[in-house]
Amino acid sequence: MEPAIRTVVDGEASESDEEEEVEEVPDVRQSDQNLVNAVSISGEALESDDEGETDPPIPALRVEHRESETGQEETGSHAVTRLYSSKPKYDSLLHKKLREKNASLRRHLVDSVHQMYLVSAKDLHNTSLQLHKSKALIGDLSHNMRNLTNDLFHLEDRVDIITSCMILPDININVSGTSMSQ
Repeated sequence: MEPAIRTVVDGEASESDEEEEVEEVPDVRQSDQNLVNAVSISGEALESDDEGETDPPIPALRVEHRESETGQEETGSHAVTRLYSSKPKYDSLLHKKLREKNASLRRHLVDSVHQMYLVSAKDLHNTSLQLHKSKALIGDLSHNMRNLTNDLFHLEDRVDIITSCMILPDININVSGTSMSQ
């Protein structure tokens, strides 16, 4: 039996025209005493059954507090120091102001996007309510039109019965002495 060759690939494939690096791993003896040669090609991902077990740990959640314990919103450098909990690389007045402006810009962007989502959600909710009301009104209209059509068919049948019946005599009344002038 021929020795099996196992290919191990790391990362992404290179984008050059040169040959990819190939390094051979020493032979490994399996339980049936066959030789196995492993070849590692850089630029490709590993192909193994236990890939799910080697996932990197999830990074810690960073929580930004906007309001103090008293319920009032922090302003100025207090909010900036919460955003930048580690010591900044540059600590000049210009950099402090820049950090404050960046924090203010971020807060305004987050608030505007949040407001946009709230308005859009409210509009979607109102549109959904209007659609439900329209659907109910169309159902009522359809029911009423069906009842009206049925009533008209019944009325037509009764008028046909009355007009086709020969029981009633023809009555002609001539009125003399009245003029039709206006």
